[in-house]
Amino acid sequence: MSKKIYEEIQAKIVQRLEDAKASNWVKPWLPVFDNALNPASNSVYKGFNQIYLSIMKDEKAYKANKWVTFKQAKELGATVLKGAKGTPIIYFQFIYKNEKDETIKESEAIKFTISTGKSLAELGIKKIGFVRFYFVFNVAQVEGLPNDFYTPNVVFNDDFNGLEIADTILTNSKANIHYILFDNAYYDRIKDEIVLPYKNQFLSAEHFYNTAFHELSHWSGAPHRLNRKKGNLFADKDYAFEELIAEFSAALICGSIGIQKDFTNNAAYLDSWLKAFKNDIQVFFKAAATAQKAADFILEFAEIEKLELVA
Repeated sequence: MSKKIYEEIQAKIVQRLEDAKASNWVKPWLPVFDNALNPASNSVYKGFNQIYLSIMKDEKAYKANKWVTFKQAKELGATVLKGAKGTPIIYFQFIYKNEKDETIKESEAIKFTISTGKSLAELGIKKIGFVRFYFVFNVAQVEGLPNDFYTPNVVFNDDFNGLEIADTILTNSKANIHYILFDNAYYDRIKDEIVLPYKNQFLSAEHFYNTAFHELSHWSGAPHRLNRKKGNLFADKDYAFEELIAEFSAALICGSIGIQKDFTNNAAYLDSWLKAFKNDIQVFFKAAATAQKAADFILEFAEIEKLELVA
């Protein structure tokens, strides 16, 4: 079953990129995000799940980006429509192995670290993660849910201004940002500074913040912050992977604060990602998980109350 689900996800992502390529990269391969929510638990999906559910909402033209499990629907007295197909999302399951390669309980592993004051690695205990799948259904596939479950997402109340929050993030980050009359934006990791064109050079405020968050996502990976590995050349695999992280992270941030993510396709990167996804869809999972860490790090500067996150 897992192999089949992997192949299904891989085919879906590759098809999105193939469609974008067929349009000469005019058609965005990622949708505009309006955070995928679980209204039954009042929580927000994260990482790969957030990105993939948003893609599926866009593809199926669902009105609301809201999803529930079969069990949740049943507990609410609702019914999943006959023949409805669930959308796979992931969670990570961990096992622990001691020096003798014997499986031990998580509670045991934690107990050892507390009693000895040593890390798992120092104790010779390995924490091994496995991807597991479960299925959710869009609310459009379910009858009998509370009426408010079917309404499109409202990120915050009427007093909330996503652009103001975006400004707050940039200010509170204390990132070294230089504005120049230039047609390119980039993060200089040697100087640890971000270079951006002036705001009035962008087509819209949203476009400006999309770009700023992309570069701020690169900034988050500096050694004294999240310490991510980066390549040195445009064609370098690590460099392309870092670009994918920044692309996902900017989308997650924009979705979280309620401003539109204006995707601009870069043919060279998209070709690189297409090749990578065809070879191993795990690249997508890893990039999404890493991007979520970057987005969470940056959203800490927003000073807003966040919904509880789920897998």
